[in-house]
Amino acid sequence: MKLQILIGLLSVCITFSTVVAYPQLQIQSDPVPFFPHLKKFSHKNFEITNRLTTSVTPSHYKIRITPIIEPENEEVHLSAPGRVIITVKCNSVTKSITLHSYDIEVDEDALSVKHAIAGTIIPVKGLDKNPDQQTITIQLDMDLTSDEEYLVEIHFVARVADDRLNGLYLSKYIDPTTSNINYHAATQFEAIDARKAFPCFDEPALKATFQITIGRSLAFHSLSNMNIDEDGVEDGLPPRFGYVWDIYHTTTHRMSTYLVALVVSDFTFVTSDSKTNVKVWGPEQLLEQDSGKFAADTSAKMLTFFDSYFGLSYDFPKMDQVAVSDFHYGAMENWGLNLYRPKFLLYTEGVSTQLNKWQISSVIAHEIAHQWIGNVVTMEWWSDLWLNEGLANYLQFVGTAAVTNEYEPWDRFGIDCSQSGLEYDGRADAVPVHVDNETHFVQVPFAGTYQKGSGIIRMMEGFLTEPTLTKGLKKYLKNLEYKNAIQDNLFDYLTQVGYEDDNLPRNLTIKQIMDTWTLQAGFPLIRVSRITDTVFYISQERFSNDANENPDAYTWHVPIPYITNTSPLDETALIPKFWISDDTLLISEKITPKPEWILLNPYAYGFYRVLYDSDLTTALKKQLDTDHLKVPTLSRGQLLDDYFKSAFGEYISIKTAMDLTGFLDKEKTLPVWVPALNNLKIVYNMVKDVDVLGEKFRLYMLSKVTPWFLSTGTQNSVTDTLLRTEILDWACALGNEICLTNATTLLDEWMNSESGEKSFGPDFEATIYCAAVFAGGKLYRDFMLKKYTDENVTPIQQSLFLNALACPNDASLLNEALNMAVNSDSPIRDEDSITLMGRVADNTVGRQVAFSYIKLNVEAILKSRVNVMGIQEVLTTLSKYFATPDRLDEVRQFLNENSKAFTPEFIKETVASIEENIKWFNVHRSGLQEFFK
Repeated sequence: MKLQILIGLLSVCITFSTVVAYPQLQIQSDPVPFFPHLKKFSHKNFEITNRLTTSVTPSHYKIRITPIIEPENEEVHLSAPGRVIITVKCNSVTKSITLHSYDIEVDEDALSVKHAIAGTIIPVKGLDKNPDQQTITIQLDMDLTSDEEYLVEIHFVARVADDRLNGLYLSKYIDPTTSNINYHAATQFEAIDARKAFPCFDEPALKATFQITIGRSLAFHSLSNMNIDEDGVEDGLPPRFGYVWDIYHTTTHRMSTYLVALVVSDFTFVTSDSKTNVKVWGPEQLLEQDSGKFAADTSAKMLTFFDSYFGLSYDFPKMDQVAVSDFHYGAMENWGLNLYRPKFLLYTEGVSTQLNKWQISSVIAHEIAHQWIGNVVTMEWWSDLWLNEGLANYLQFVGTAAVTNEYEPWDRFGIDCSQSGLEYDGRADAVPVHVDNETHFVQVPFAGTYQKGSGIIRMMEGFLTEPTLTKGLKKYLKNLEYKNAIQDNLFDYLTQVGYEDDNLPRNLTIKQIMDTWTLQAGFPLIRVSRITDTVFYISQERFSNDANENPDAYTWHVPIPYITNTSPLDETALIPKFWISDDTLLISEKITPKPEWILLNPYAYGFYRVLYDSDLTTALKKQLDTDHLKVPTLSRGQLLDDYFKSAFGEYISIKTAMDLTGFLDKEKTLPVWVPALNNLKIVYNMVKDVDVLGEKFRLYMLSKVTPWFLSTGTQNSVTDTLLRTEILDWACALGNEICLTNATTLLDEWMNSESGEKSFGPDFEATIYCAAVFAGGKLYRDFMLKKYTDENVTPIQQSLFLNALACPNDASLLNEALNMAVNSDSPIRDEDSITLMGRVADNTVGRQVAFSYIKLNVEAILKSRVNVMGIQEVLTTLSKYFATPDRLDEVRQFLNENSKAFTPEFIKETVASIEENIKWFNVHRSGLQEFFK
């Protein structure tokens, strides 16, 4: 059913209330998304599998595999016949060999086991399969002898899966010159998916060397961890007609199965200027504008830097980095063959933004750091995954600071890591970064392993000092090279160097300190109260995102550095003046001379929140209002985040948090503005549709962003550009007339330009497009639609034009956008249709339009290309804003009337989200009203 015919019905049935509307915000300041497929902080649906016995362990794999990509030949298309010969050592007498194999057909008749030296055949009695544990067990007719080596040969057929993005799988891209779909094969084996490509001992501690041979069509080439030694070999028995062998004779170093990788594709490459063995690969059209050059050069510089930093050379012969069109994660650190989502690898001058460039630099630094942390030394079991990811996340800032310091990386650490980690870890259901489970695979949420993991390492840097921490990491790598580690290994080396450098109290070990941060969830809220002029009480308690919840009460070893109004702002501010031990809830501290104010956790190295009593909070507010530069930049940002999150958790009134924002009209730094805006956006979303409060909030925020927006002069740094992007976005979204007028003027100039050149850069495109469409209506909407359908635009540009289609301040144009999203014969691509529906619901006017649209057209939408996913996208977006009982009743009624279309979980989550909004508004309404008096 064509939904265009319903436009007339909609215009008759819907009466729109008068809403003061402004453009929606366009800039997202979320942390670098290494797991963008996951719901934020979700840790449901863990995969669980028992560990293998160690009676037999591998030392070498010889793999031969042929991914077949022949759409015209259904019989063999997407199969991957192969053979693996595994050298294993018998550690205890046994008559069976158990290893992992999943979604693979094993040729039972071709199984063989023989002595590695003597060649004696060990008769195979049979093969037991255990799909639940994803294992196969080879039963033998005679015992294997302890301390002897054997060769296990398995012939198999794996899948080049087109229904998942792990194991060995199919990816594709569209050739813009021919509109043909081009296929390629890629792998993603972390955490437990190598077993889907070849039978193996698929656990991180069962390291081995690998020698790989890949059969591939003449139309393709292959990549693996090592360099090809013989390319396109036709001698002997070819894998199949029209195929050849690529032989990687050179074996890898000892490594875990999850780091093995291969790609079979028609990709091209660019090479780094400084290291010819560093290449970036991708579809030809993605590399046409030198889009891979920045990544290649940055990768080469990162390799050189980390060689020196660790004092341990990168010991693989090359580094290939591949932009894979369909990729589950942000990137993957396979040794010598890193795979990426294209947007985290390819930078195009004049198209990509400075934020894109920062993210690319950061992700590359993360993956290159893994070539040492995680690859050279690997966690023994997934319970210590934070050793890999937390360290790599920390080291990405070390690397970018050394190689691309234009982004002032450490100023972004709070934004990208610690603040997000604190938000996750404040949940009542947060789990420790070290999962105390040595027999099962349990996946810890990425916000724990990545952001909290790096946050507590940054805290160790604070109290150990950077040189001492680096010294400990070098010892860790040198002594455990090509081996596995548990967290206690790292802690032992850090204790040694801490004592050597006299940077660790002799009555403490790193294990004693850090076990309180890794073996239990959560983090402390540190409260500070003045008792007399010079005596202060400092206490610890577990922080919760909801103070009304009662999560398990834990305590920590907490380093407490502080400054006062008379302290110098230098590196001495990082040195802990005292510690709160894990057996202490409250201590008193004498500070002389009498300070006007005290600030704990200066420079925000500590992974905790701090609240001050009302008098000390007032003193800090006075200092910020008088001369905010007396408070360190990172402390200003963290102070705001601590107070807003504490207000949202009902520890303090939201008025107290809002009071601290008074200095923002004088603030000019990114690490303060971004956490401020991230928190204020939560408030704005709750009040923007409330007539009085929403308008008062808008005017207040305009008074803070307008001075920055109107400031003139050159942008002195990349961070200035990033901040200006944020401020411009807010200025337009708050209805600043100059911002809206400038947006339409700039778009007019582009529309009328004979050369087709824009006078504004990519950093400001999203905001300008949306603001112009909002202010100018159909003329600019039509231009955005025309640009969206232009075959020559990049995917990044296309997404910006798509977002602009949802920005009109006109119900009829928003209806048209929804119709275009739903109807398959519209200009909107299938993959963009659901996104467009969500963006319309993000629009102030669009909220009512979208809700009415799905209610009136539910049956037709369910039969359309967006189906239930389109309706769910609208409802999920609306549930961020709806905050009244009437709205809740409307949504609940719609869900109940159409309950068969939705899962019970979705219905429950949607209703719960709106109920949380109502609760939030009821709790904070009076505090906001008092603030805006």
